[in-house]
Amino acid sequence: MVPFYCENKHTGIGSAIEYAICVLEVKVIVVIGHSCCGGIKTILSLKDGADDSFKFVEDWVGIGLSAKRKVEDEYSGKPPEEQCAFLEKAVVDVSLDNLRTYPFVKDGVDNGTVKLVGGHYDFVSGKFDTWKATTLADRKMDSDEKRLRTGFDKFRTEVYDKKPDLFERLKTKQKPR
Repeated sequence: MVPFYCENKHTGIGSAIEYAICVLEVKVIVVIGHSCCGGIKTILSLKDGADDSFKFVEDWVGIGLSAKRKVEDEYSGKPPEEQCAFLEKAVVDVSLDNLRTYPFVKDGVDNGTVKLVGGHYDFVSGKFDTWKATTLADRKMDSDEKRLRTGFDKFRTEVYDKKPDLFERLKTKQKPR
């Protein structure tokens, strides 16, 4: 999860992003969420006003609380597994929005030298989705996203499909609670 820009908090993340954009001249930043994510399960389990039992974990996953509220509002009637899957993608969108709060990222996006892409990898099914950083509704792929998808498709056919036993064990151990 990418936090909102702040000069004196999460400086490790900010410095990594700054170095990538300003020194390495990275052109595309891809934020990828994944299925059965422990951080997402933690967000769903957080109760408003409850004592922090894990200060650092809760501070980190707190980045996704706005996405949790959105999922609770829009998907409250859905089973917990589906809410978890929706939240995995919504938190990617929060991270993409937060990336735009970093001045060097915003400048790059505004002048067309940096592109932000969201992604979600479902390692249980082997499915990989990407979308532009605008909205989840606009998931048109361009050449960079197609290249990324091609890599994951290759992984699915060359690893996932050839080793179903390995991934079957993951499926049974990674079910949302």
